Amino acid sequence: ELTRETTKRDRFYAHSEKYHRLMWEVLNPAGIAHLLTAKYNNEIITTWILFVSHDFLYYPYGASTHKYKNIMANNLMMWEAIKFGKRLGLKTFDLWGREPGKGFTKFKEGYNPKVVEFIGTWDLPINKALYWQYRVAEFMRWQALKIKSKFIKPSF
Repeated sequence: ELTRETTKRDRFYAHSEKYHRLMWEVLNPAGIAHLLTAKYNNEIITTWILFVSHDFLYYPYGASTHKYKNIMANNLMMWEAIKFGKRLGLKTFDLWGREPGKGFTKFKEGYNPKVVEFIGTWDLPINKALYWQYRVAEFMRWQALKIKSKFIKPSF
């Protein structure tokens, strides 16, 4: 519910509920995925999913309600995530993503992180004609989503 609210409010697209459930079913029992929640008046107002791998703590997913935004629960979540990583003896807290101008980036930048950019992922096309069609379709999909998001709030 919080992811649905967050995507509508902040106008971005998230993985489906099915994706999140499957990710949790696989990664939580493996000790990789961990859930932090903050409650106010017995109501969950923010949740973060953190990943643990090797010496790293990752913050890939978070969602919150706008209802109690003045409580600033995400600041508490950041502190609790740091303490969680320290308890596990982790060396690095990777805040995962940034996109200039976005609210989540501004929030993360408030903690003065060191920005590290990696080379990214690369495709190795086996069938160049089919790959070209895929790339054109993917480009058109993102253009359509950008246009759509100006008129219709993204949904979860």
